[in-house]
Amino acid sequence: MEKCPDCGAPDPVHDTHGVSYTYKDRHTTISSVAGYHCAQCGGVTLDRAAVERYDDLVAAFHRRVDDELVDPAYIAAVRRKLKLDPREADDVLGTGCGDMARYEAGRAHPHPSTVRLLKLLDRHPELLGELHG
Repeated sequence: MEKCPDCGAPDPVHDTHGVSYTYKDRHTTISSVAGYHCAQCGGVTLDRAAVERYDDLVAAFHRRVDDELVDPAYIAAVRRKLKLDPREADDVLGTGCGDMARYEAGRAHPHPSTVRLLKLLDRHPELLGELHG
């Protein structure tokens, strides 16, 4: 490859290294990306063999971010469905003092395990008793 297709800089270097990637304000590095890397603009033209792997890793990152991010209104709705006030929800779910109120206000994001637990309790509220004991 003689020129970078993004910026026109000469002689992008064929190499394999990590590429920074951002989705919904979350950052990751996609490791071992083979292709032509431009030192000028940071652009990458992937090798044909690298495209599918890169796409799979990006899709997995999107799923992970989407699973972690949950609408604050959903958190509040599940808490109300379980008939808990925010303080009781913190106690039952093992979150910090005042965390539930911050999650519901959108000022903080719950840990992915808290999101999974909320989704489980949303589908099976009868399991709440197991957490009280």
